[in-house]
Amino acid sequence: MARQNINVGAAPNDGTGDPLRNAMIKANANFVELYAGKDAVTVANFAALPAPATTTGERWWVLNSTGVWLMPGRRNKGAYYSDGVDWIYLGDFPQAAAEVTLTPVGIVTATDVQAGVAQLEAAIAAIGPSTALAGEAIITAANGFEVNQTVAAVGMTATKKVIISSAGYLDSDENDAEMLDIADVSAFPGTDTLTFVASFSTLTNGPLKFNWSAF
Repeated sequence: MARQNINVGAAPNDGTGDPLRNAMIKANANFVELYAGKDAVTVANFAALPAPATTTGERWWVLNSTGVWLMPGRRNKGAYYSDGVDWIYLGDFPQAAAEVTLTPVGIVTATDVQAGVAQLEAAIAAIGPSTALAGEAIITAANGFEVNQTVAAVGMTATKKVIISSAGYLDSDENDAEMLDIADVSAFPGTDTLTFVASFSTLTNGPLKFNWSAF
């Protein structure tokens, strides 16, 4: 229903406005639609909604979204309807009463928005501290086209996955001539060891620095 405006006439007591009864009929119709579709109750965010058991049949407006997309605890701004058990999300600010009477598939439970954060923290705690290993290795090419050298890597096992980088910790190491000659390099994990196999495009002599990490 479109909003029904009350005709108040052009001047006081000029007899051109709506009769009192007609005016009240329009007012009642407007209020019926307001309470059936667009309740005038707004809150800042989902956490500020009351318990659904105390607001059965009511529609409330949440003004601000909270939480992170695709994470538990995300609550979008818009209209919510209480069925007495849960808050059901109706959409982002419908424009007509008919739009908010449609209940979409899916239910948003009336839990605090921080529940998602708590779940994430619990999952991280269950994983425990990182078990990644990392270190620096220096292998030495002896005027050849390739080198195969094993270095110590305490905690390493043959089942770990290894990531290596040919750049040293210092900027001055990154453009060493020996580094520029590398054609290919691999690293193979063992028990407390890491074996580097590198090949070069020209005869190469001298130390080569690598950073490595293993998971």
